[in-house]
Amino acid sequence: MLRGDYKPLGALLAWGALVVAFGLCWSLASLLIFDSRHKGSWGDLHTELEAMRKEQADAITT
Repeated sequence: MLRGDYKPLGALLAWGALVVAFGLCWSLASLLIFDSRHKGSWGDLHTELEAMRKEQADAITT
């Protein structure tokens, strides 16, 4: 890489954007699958997701 040559930087930024986009799409797909398999009201789903989030946050902090 020569001084002032930023072509490799563009490729690295593009790969970073692709990795972030892949992660977002993967999480959206998993949430859609989880939500579609849920039986019950939206309130029950919200309560269940909040409990799961709290359990995972507690597991990370301990």
